[in-house]
Amino acid sequence: MTGFKCGVALFLASTQVPKLFGVHGAHGDFWENSGHFLKHLGQTNPASLTTGLIALAALIAGKVFLKHKPVALFVLVGGIAVSAMAGLEKAHGVKVLGEVPPGLPAIGLPAIQWTDLQQLLPLALACFMLGAVETAAIGRMFTAKHGGKFNANQEFLALAAANLAAGLGRGLPVSGGMSQSLVNEGGGARTPL
Repeated sequence: MTGFKCGVALFLASTQVPKLFGVHGAHGDFWENSGHFLKHLGQTNPASLTTGLIALAALIAGKVFLKHKPVALFVLVGGIAVSAMAGLEKAHGVKVLGEVPPGLPAIGLPAIQWTDLQQLLPLALACFMLGAVETAAIGRMFTAKHGGKFNANQEFLALAAANLAAGLGRGLPVSGGMSQSLVNEGGGARTPL
């Protein structure tokens, strides 16, 4: 589990650190992502780096001084407000999410062909394996920390139901995420709701 957690942390860092510096990231493994970042370090956007470091400092300060408060949510809302007021995207080249389509997607079966299955099944199996391992890991960790009994069957049934709903709603694969769960717990959440 320690190796898995370290591997996930390093891989996620290799995909997110370039964004902090305002550099386009690569789409590969840890070594490819890290090499690409180091080669393009000279293209750092100072405004993106400053914005990211201020947000990171606010998150760390919130973790120290405002325990069990939704500091990440405050930083997110503050970042949106500052970005809009200061025109960070247009004036300074800081990438923002952009327009989010309103409303919910239509519920229905995805439009896939029989020929698509050859490409989709290996990825689906990999997503299932990663989701199952990560869900079990975070479930066991919280059970050990807060007491109770870990029931892997219940976890996997919930995971299956969530993925069925996500598939019908054209969403992304769902799993128990370590980083999300730890952020939620650090913000004072005691249930997924």
